[in-house]
Amino acid sequence: MKVLVTGASGQLGREVMKKLTQKGFEAVGTYFTGASAVITPGRSVSDMPRSYVMDITDCDVVFSLFRQVMPDAVIHCAAWTDVDAAEAVENKAAVHRVNAEGTENVAKAAKSIGAKLVYISTDYVFGGAGDNPWKPDDKCFAPLNYYGMTKLEGEVAVAEYMDRFFIVRISWLFGTGGRNFISTMINAGRKHDTVRVVNDQFGTPTYARDLAGLLAEMIKTDKYGYYHVTNSETEPGGMFVKLGFSVAFHLDSEIMIMDEVLAVGDMAFQQKCISSLKSAAKNDDRTVLYVSHNMNTVRELCDRCVVIDKGRVVFDGETDKAIAVYLGTRDLMPAEIRYGARHRPDDRIIRAYKRFSMDSLRLINRTDPVFYSTDEAIFEMECTAEEPLKDLGLRFELWYQDGTKVATALSGNFVSLEPGPNTIQIRLPMHHLASGQYRADIVAFLFDGSRNENKIDAVYPGFSFQIESSMDSDDYLEWNHRFWGVIRLDDAVLEKK
Repeated sequence: MKVLVTGASGQLGREVMKKLTQKGFEAVGTYFTGASAVITPGRSVSDMPRSYVMDITDCDVVFSLFRQVMPDAVIHCAAWTDVDAAEAVENKAAVHRVNAEGTENVAKAAKSIGAKLVYISTDYVFGGAGDNPWKPDDKCFAPLNYYGMTKLEGEVAVAEYMDRFFIVRISWLFGTGGRNFISTMINAGRKHDTVRVVNDQFGTPTYARDLAGLLAEMIKTDKYGYYHVTNSETEPGGMFVKLGFSVAFHLDSEIMIMDEVLAVGDMAFQQKCISSLKSAAKNDDRTVLYVSHNMNTVRELCDRCVVIDKGRVVFDGETDKAIAVYLGTRDLMPAEIRYGARHRPDDRIIRAYKRFSMDSLRLINRTDPVFYSTDEAIFEMECTAEEPLKDLGLRFELWYQDGTKVATALSGNFVSLEPGPNTIQIRLPMHHLASGQYRADIVAFLFDGSRNENKIDAVYPGFSFQIESSMDSDDYLEWNHRFWGVIRLDDAVLEKK
């Protein structure tokens, strides 16, 4: 599929071009220098292999380029995005030409060649009042500024001239390059001892790279219509933590406190954090206070450690000795665990999961949770369903004693539950695990036939246990996670009792 991206030199456009190229699309970009509206093949932007200069406010130029390129889809990122500058009287005519008239030109040109269109809009098309998030099909438009008015006119033009279109409203876009919330806060922090920020505006940041990936998938579908797209505060990637780390690190403070920042995000993000923290401590002469349960990272970053157990300092000294003390404070699971608020540290989980709760867990094939790597653990879980549930499954996330995630086990089958108390027997293989102590987090989900996980409860940790060396270690390969990394265990088996 050939995709034309307008505004390809901008904050979002660059990420869209990169993502399209990575996913095998034929990506063609357009950009505007402000000085020329002439189609100039061969004038490229860095990391954009094929790009053209195009002024979207010139209807003839837009039609000419679209007919020359003949894309299957168009992602329209070009816009006037300086919200404050758009209010200036001397800028309003230009803002309208770009956001309203320019979008109309793009829509007409896309329709003329039969291309589908993605239009990037904004939450500014709505008013600022209300207690609940706006829905994509809401029509109560009330833009409070000129930027929002012109973007709404762009939406109207797209809907009027296009049959196959996606209108994607985003908020608080940030990424590499360009002005955004992160760069504004960093610059303010560098210039002023005190930073004043409004506290009555609420929104969710949108990471340009993540948005680009979604747009690349969206154009392959025919699910046309209106969409609201942001990063979720509760997503596994920890967007708010990434955002906070980026701002905090660049404020040049003498002391920087990081609490479990490396517990979220992908490996690339974690490695960047580690490198940045090392640089801050060694090269910038800054004190970094790092709070974590990941002993590998503690060992790599810290030259002094304090171990706190139940609010009491139990050790203060060398890193290796501190790790030994810390590991000694961890206990194995009792005969029965009853789950409560402390197993659900984020109270949003408690509020969200009203349909089902895991109440307790009991080990039934051992008096103590100590296993060989050829064994399986058998548990009975007491749980409560508020309504009939079909196709419930469990996911087990296993963590080694040093805080390294080493394995994931999924239930190989699903169970159906009746309203009220239920008992589920769980058979969990311990195969391939190295010797040592482990903890397991448990996530309950409903299978809906898709790849998405409809999570309905989670406990952290679910239980802990000990693995001893195999009784027949000469013949059975014992997994060493330090060299071979994360593994997936054999499927667990569930049985409704």
